[in-house]
Amino acid sequence: MKTRHLIACLTSILLLSTQNIKADEITIEAKNTDISENLELTAVANLFGQVKNLEEFEQRLNDSENQLSNLDLNNDGEVDYLRVVEEVENNLHIIIIQAVLAQDIYQDVATILVEKETKTKTTSVQVIGDPYIYGENYIIEPVYIYTPVIYDYFWVAYYHPWYSPYYWGYYPPYYHHHHCIYAHLYRQHIYEYNRHHHCSYRYAHSPRPAYREVRPAISRRDYAKANPTQSFSARQTNPQIQNKRSLQMANRSTAQSVRTARPAVTNTRTGRTTSNVTSSRSASNSTARVSSQRTTDTRAKAASTTQRSTSTATRTSVSTSSSRNSMPRTSVSRSATTTTRGTSGVRTSSSSRSNGSSYRSASSNSSRSSSSGRSASSSSSSRSSSSSSRSSNTRR
Repeated sequence: MKTRHLIACLTSILLLSTQNIKADEITIEAKNTDISENLELTAVANLFGQVKNLEEFEQRLNDSENQLSNLDLNNDGEVDYLRVVEEVENNLHIIIIQAVLAQDIYQDVATILVEKETKTKTTSVQVIGDPYIYGENYIIEPVYIYTPVIYDYFWVAYYHPWYSPYYWGYYPPYYHHHHCIYAHLYRQHIYEYNRHHHCSYRYAHSPRPAYREVRPAISRRDYAKANPTQSFSARQTNPQIQNKRSLQMANRSTAQSVRTARPAVTNTRTGRTTSNVTSSRSASNSTARVSSQRTTDTRAKAASTTQRSTSTATRTSVSTSSSRNSMPRTSVSRSATTTTRGTSGVRTSSSSRSNGSSYRSASSNSSRSSSSGRSASSSSSSRSSSSSSRSSNTRR
């Protein structure tokens, strides 16, 4: 019973210490991500440098195994199919990626400008995010280590622009509908993808002039017209955030300020208030260390107390067994009643009973009483014989 009470007390102490430790910890939760985070244009530019034509580009862009897109504009829980359409004018290729959202409803997501300089014969690429999703002038210029194979495909004599034949309800046989994944998993996947394929990029401040001249011919913004309140500018509360790049910089600045400044926290056990000097990361690490140390100390105390109680119980059982083994056996010695029959009468020596605390004392008392009975019997017998002989002499 004592052991059970001791275990219950230790359990309550552990629960109280855990609650106090949790009161000292600070949890920082990430905010909801913007829809522009669901299609990373750096990965799109990386993929563009790997394919040999635009048909392959559209196929790998919608491949569920690559998971380069996590975009769901119509909020049906599945990743939107992205079709690719192209417009060509002289040495300029304008490639538009459009999300297929419903019957005859499309939305421009990004535009790829591929232009070849006449004099230098060099090719430049710009990946421009649509302002409705990414904000104004979100432009990425990839820097490829090797010349992409698709450049040779663009500059052939009889080139036919690619215009995707797929639409809502009619998809290629390789395409499979798949659900969206969590934003942090998508970011981690894109990070590993870009690191594996070794593509660098830089940001540009403005698109090329041909972007505004040729683009409206094949552009589709049906979803933006139907949902103007969902545009990038309408989604932002800070007017200084103009596009996805400024949004990322603001998020990094906010995260850095949270790491460098820890809010004042009052310790519920000691009543002391910790100022915002240390970073939240070091604070959480120190809290984890203190928690681990406290838990270790408490477990050590519990183990020590349990060992003590076990040792006490063992000692008690050993002492009880010893007392039982050392308890004297009570022996009752009964001396036989010796009856002497003589001429003058019968004398009986009373039975002697002796209770000793030990077996030896009882046996010695028994022997003494037996010897005394025997001597008394002999004395009585001799006296009767003497009196008998005297009486016979008198008669004579």
